[in-house]
Amino acid sequence: MSSHVDHLRRGHGKASEPHRRCWDETAAALDTAMEELRVAEEELRQQSEELESSRLEVELERQRYRNLFDFAPDGYLVTDKHGRILEANRAAAALLGLPLRFLAGKPLAHFVADEDRRTFRFQLAQLSEVGRRGDWDLRIRPRRGEAFDAALSVAVVRDREGGPVSLRWLMHDITERKRVEEQVRTLNADLECRVRHRTEELETALADVSYLHEVATRLSGSLELEPLLEEILAVVARFVGAERGALLLYDGGSDELALRGSIGLPGAFTGQLGRIPRGARPWWPVLGTGASVMIADVEVEDVSEELRVALRAGGVRALFAVPLIARRGDFLGTIVEFFADAHRPPGRRVDLIELYARQAADLIEAARLRREQRESARRQEEFLATLAHELRNPLATIVSAAEALRPGAIEAAVLDEVRGLLLRQARQMTLLVDDLLDASRVRQGRVGLHKEPVELGGVVARAIESVRPRIAAGRQELATELPPDPVWLEADPTRLVQVLANLLSNAAKYTGSGGRITLAAGRDGDEVVVRVRDTGIGIARELLPRVFDLFVRGDEASGRAVEGLGIGLALVKRLVEEHGGSITARSDGPGRGSEFEVRLPIGSPTAEGQAPGGVNPAFSPSPRSIQVLVVDDQRDMACSLARLLEGWGHKVDVAADGPSALELALARRPEVVLMDIDLPGMDGLEVARRLREQGVAARMVA
Repeated sequence: MSSHVDHLRRGHGKASEPHRRCWDETAAALDTAMEELRVAEEELRQQSEELESSRLEVELERQRYRNLFDFAPDGYLVTDKHGRILEANRAAAALLGLPLRFLAGKPLAHFVADEDRRTFRFQLAQLSEVGRRGDWDLRIRPRRGEAFDAALSVAVVRDREGGPVSLRWLMHDITERKRVEEQVRTLNADLECRVRHRTEELETALADVSYLHEVATRLSGSLELEPLLEEILAVVARFVGAERGALLLYDGGSDELALRGSIGLPGAFTGQLGRIPRGARPWWPVLGTGASVMIADVEVEDVSEELRVALRAGGVRALFAVPLIARRGDFLGTIVEFFADAHRPPGRRVDLIELYARQAADLIEAARLRREQRESARRQEEFLATLAHELRNPLATIVSAAEALRPGAIEAAVLDEVRGLLLRQARQMTLLVDDLLDASRVRQGRVGLHKEPVELGGVVARAIESVRPRIAAGRQELATELPPDPVWLEADPTRLVQVLANLLSNAAKYTGSGGRITLAAGRDGDEVVVRVRDTGIGIARELLPRVFDLFVRGDEASGRAVEGLGIGLALVKRLVEEHGGSITARSDGPGRGSEFEVRLPIGSPTAEGQAPGGVNPAFSPSPRSIQVLVVDDQRDMACSLARLLEGWGHKVDVAADGPSALELALARRPEVVLMDIDLPGMDGLEVARRLREQGVAARMVA
């Protein structure tokens, strides 16, 4: 265009001035227009480039969106407002089981499972009308493949007027989530059930524990054993739902279980369970082991045929036995519950019953201890009453005789008779006092021995000689059976004679007129065995375990009044044990006699100064006059003893306290010192110690 303008401008030179001026103006206007056109063209070119750049960016963005749309892991769909598919990504095609090219135009409702389709259409209609965002869980049934659970999120796209244009859908396969949720629901339900069940169990257990604690607290104050046993048995029966049961206690004396309480037992069972010796079948293996035993069904469980037959005979199909174990671990007995049908108590209740059984064992021990304490107090009261009676009689006789000895009160001919009476009563009182001293020594464990070799035959002879008058007075027969050869023991001869004499005297005491007493002795390995048997009143079974206790007397069970303080057998047991031996008592029951068996270790016959017959010369009376010191703060006692010794021809000094005794002994050097222990100024033991330090070799008797 500019070349055309230049050409016109050259031809314009021939034109008139007015025309030329007009033309120049026109040419200038054209130049301006041309410049503006060039500027506009440049702007258009730049805008075109910018538009192309924007188009490329938009295309890239569209492609990026398309890639995101197509390759997203979840299904994306666009439908019209009626739910007809307009567009979908590959994930949606895979979920719906159709290729992408076949999805367009398909109603989304066709892919919803039959059971959810009606609800889907209703919600779709509501969505278009109300326009709220929807989040639904439903079942999708693809054209190919298995139905699955899906989560759908849908948003409404609207035009400028607000009308619905299309719907955008997000579809996610939630099959795994549903499976996990179902597992969680199942686990939660199971957990809730377990918690509820456990809570109920704990509440029941708490109620059970509270009940057992209340029962144990109430029973702890029970003073009598028998009602306590009945209540313990009843509590266990109620707890395990049994209508029949038994409580047996272990008797250490007879080594057997004894029936002490029962509920609803048939007669056959009462007889079988009355006494169960150790090892006796079929019951001891079940009730005597110290362990819990559960037989839920005797017809199917592995039990002995003997037990099965016994249980069938009693109409029992199941049993539960729990031991009574004391705090120190001692087996006290067993509680057994019987069931007519197959039965197994719940494990929790079994645990509680075992705990309760231990508490019950402690209660039984406490009740026994209280009974023993009451029994001990009763025996001591009886002992004191008997002692008072035994002392009163000789004292009354002595007082009467002393009154009769006043000058002129009796004739000379009667004097010897009164003197003899005084001696007999004094000796009787001496025996009583000796028994009291022996009882004190037994309780304090201070029975002293002076052992030496002694021959059994001599000891037996001396023991028989001491009790012969009593046996003769009772018109009883005494037989002895001794080994042909001498049997030697390392023993205290005086105490050993006391042991056998006590046993023989005890046999005579409890054997009636015309009865028979036997003393039999013999060797058994490295021991000598001495048995004293009688045909007397026997010993009750419940008394056997206590027969060697202090102050226990045979008349407790027999109801027969006999003399004695209940000291002899306790002293015998202590003396035998001090000799390294043992003693046991046996009896088949009241009216069937009794037997006491003493076992002692055999000794050697060699010893210096041993006299024939087992009697040491040191125990024989001295035929010569000796110097004697009598020490006692009781003046009457000291003077009477001094007069007696002087009457036998001995020289006697008397001291009333420790310092005087020490002074006299050092001055007179006595051969024998008869000394009380409790002395004023210095006790007898200290006096003896100082005399030995000063070289006084006198024989001292306390």
